[in-house]
Amino acid sequence: MNNTSKILTICLALMFSMLVCPVMTIPASAAVSQTQAQKQNAQRQKEAEKKRKAQEKQKQQRLKEQAKRQKEREKAEAQRQDNKARQTAENAKTKPSAGNNAKSDARSQSIIGATDAYERRVAEIEAQNRKIIARSRRDLTHAIGVWGMMGYSAMFQNIKEADDGTGFSAKTLGGFGGGAGLGYQLRYNNFLFNTGVEFEMYNSDTKLYSPSVSDDLLARTYSVAEYPTMSYDYRFRMNDKWSGGFVQIPVLFGGEWGRWYFLAGPKVGIGVLGKSEVSSVLSTDLYDVELPDKIFDIGSHSVVTDRDMGVNAGTLKYNVNLGLAAEAGIYLDEWLQPKPKKAKGRGRQKQEDNFLSHLRYRLGVYADYGLLSVQSGKNLADGAIDIPPVLPGNPDPLVYPVNSALSTTYAAGARVNPFLVGVKLAIFYQFPKKQEKLIPIPAQPMPLFRAKVVDAETGKPVQGVMLSMYNTVKDKQSSKTSNKDGVVIQRMPKAEYQLWALRAGYEPSDTLSLMLSKDMADTLLISIKAEEVPTIYYLTAYVRDAETNNPLAVQVAIADGTTQVYSGETTEDGLLATDLLPGTYYAHLSTAGFMPLDDTLRFEQDTLSIYMQRIKEGKKVVLHNLFFATNKTQILPESEEALEELAQFLTDNPTVEILITGHTDAVGSDAANQRLSEGRAKAVCDDLIMRGVSAERIASEGKGESEPIATNDTEEGRALNRRVEFTITATGGEDIRQISE
Repeated sequence: MNNTSKILTICLALMFSMLVCPVMTIPASAAVSQTQAQKQNAQRQKEAEKKRKAQEKQKQQRLKEQAKRQKEREKAEAQRQDNKARQTAENAKTKPSAGNNAKSDARSQSIIGATDAYERRVAEIEAQNRKIIARSRRDLTHAIGVWGMMGYSAMFQNIKEADDGTGFSAKTLGGFGGGAGLGYQLRYNNFLFNTGVEFEMYNSDTKLYSPSVSDDLLARTYSVAEYPTMSYDYRFRMNDKWSGGFVQIPVLFGGEWGRWYFLAGPKVGIGVLGKSEVSSVLSTDLYDVELPDKIFDIGSHSVVTDRDMGVNAGTLKYNVNLGLAAEAGIYLDEWLQPKPKKAKGRGRQKQEDNFLSHLRYRLGVYADYGLLSVQSGKNLADGAIDIPPVLPGNPDPLVYPVNSALSTTYAAGARVNPFLVGVKLAIFYQFPKKQEKLIPIPAQPMPLFRAKVVDAETGKPVQGVMLSMYNTVKDKQSSKTSNKDGVVIQRMPKAEYQLWALRAGYEPSDTLSLMLSKDMADTLLISIKAEEVPTIYYLTAYVRDAETNNPLAVQVAIADGTTQVYSGETTEDGLLATDLLPGTYYAHLSTAGFMPLDDTLRFEQDTLSIYMQRIKEGKKVVLHNLFFATNKTQILPESEEALEELAQFLTDNPTVEILITGHTDAVGSDAANQRLSEGRAKAVCDDLIMRGVSAERIASEGKGESEPIATNDTEEGRALNRRVEFTITATGGEDIRQISE
């Protein structure tokens, strides 16, 4: 195996070890974390599918209930004909007359056109906001940087002695080389792309010798015409140093995995510097057939021993260099980047956002090999034939020049391939991501709906009547309970509605169709008839403040098992009135300034009393369904619902200020966990700012692994400890609209 093959084998083995070792040393905990993340992802998908099925089941149940009510109404149609006629007469004033049909149609067309334009605008804004969110979560960075490299260099060649033994051979010894460059780098997820411009300098010592004589000497024997019995034997210990400088453009591709990276690819360059330095030591012997011994050390006859011939310098030209480069190494950011400074006041660790915080450092092993020969025919311009030249007549090597091997015709067809291997240090400035704010969706004006529910027999207003309003356009149902005056007032989206009234002890009202397009000028009158059946008790309750006992107007959702059977709100007096029969239900109540209440309601006959607790400053809330990439601060798309809910909470409560705190488990070093917790808390802050929340209202901090809420000895406990929570630090003296916990 020749020297070139040996060096290439060593370099490939070194690069392979650099790539394999990081993979072999990945902690077992990382593999376990990856497996656990896959299990969690599968669990989330399973829960999403379960939720979708529950919603579908709920929709089917609602349709069944509507069909049941319709059947009951049809069955009682004969008994309610008189009431229906009177109801029709009372509602006639709310309908346009035949003479106003043309005007009403034109007004309806105008409203429909405005609605279509609004919906198109909303769709455009939502599409743009989805793009903004996608860009903000895309793991794409750009960087510019500089680098330097140094190590062993060589210019491998294939110069061999001619078959007739008159030529010479060359042995590559190599030397010291290096270079510097600047350029651009792109990273997308784990993919890396690097290019730029660099200068590399190769220095290679080459020993010249005659294989047929010695592997250390260049030997030549010359006869003298005047003295046919005499001959000169010249022996040179000769070293030819080649230097070459190339300006090159690398195009490298690779990947980044944690702190490790790898790059490889082609590069092309042109030679801008070329130099040769030939140094030699001469020994000369003189032979004569008439003399028994050789003659040496007669300087006047050019017979010398170990005579230093000095250094003969010359210039060299090189062809275009097309090579292959590869490097692998480690990022030094965790050791070289500035440490977080301790902020004043609360004493939280805070990472400053300045120039130094965006610098990235890496150190690697580098190898560069030229695939094409850089030997140029321009090096042969002086017509040199040999080293030293064939000396005519009476030779005197002390006065003849010594040539570089590459300038001889004997090396005209030789291959010369540059090679450099060593270490490479690079420093990059990574451009910070541009923060884009979401485009706010303009508010849609909603018309005012007004209705009054009265007893069909007495004409008196009926309190606690649940008026159900089914939006036929959006397939959505809502309800509102009449107050003590039997009145229901509410703003609703423009659409066509089907209305019916339900109240314990009363028959369901007729279904009324209503096109709601603007504020109603008159109150819609709805009559309900008392049932002539035994009293049936329906679920009713009063909701009150646990501290003051004052009634509360709250949002209520009630479920029977996994099916939601009621959704609405209490009256101003805190009254909750439903059409649910006695039984056991699960209820969720929420309102501004109070803790949401999730409780089981067991109803038989009497009205229930439900008490809710107020929210106060200092309350901590854990952000559930908030997910990050493993060991990174990148927020995953599955977190959209939780972030949107938190942003809406801050929008609805403009005087509220919060502190976002990040926590980690105990896996890894304290410093790394501290930085990770700070980065995740700051990522949530940046997301809220992007959604339009003022930066003055939110602050962030990282607690690392210092405040666990569960054991770190199990995966379940560590999952609970990896959390982000917020604390209400100020309310401005106003009520707080509660976010779901």
